[in-house]
Amino acid sequence: MASELIADGTASHAYLGVGASDTQVEVDGTTRTGALLREVVAGTAAADAGLKTGDVVVAIDGRPVSGSESLTGYVRQFSPGTQVVLGVVRDGTLEEVTAVLGTAD
Repeated sequence: MASELIADGTASHAYLGVGASDTQVEVDGTTRTGALLREVVAGTAAADAGLKTGDVVVAIDGRPVSGSESLTGYVRQFSPGTQVVLGVVRDGTLEEVTAVLGTAD
């Protein structure tokens, strides 16, 4: 990002494309915190990865997500175009979803 600022005075940020809130979810008898997806924006990295409203993101690249701000903070640490693996709870089952982060407008 620093090189972008030097080159043209702007910097792009990675973007997943979700609206989320904090939540807790139970998986295999364990309560975990995460980001409940309340909105998945069409045409974004989240939609392309198959994320759905109601999914709960509990990890990104193996790091625990404690809520919506945590998810946003982690996403912003990456560059646009970076592939990440999200730990997602859907219908009580933990699965991994791969997403390629987009660019925030």
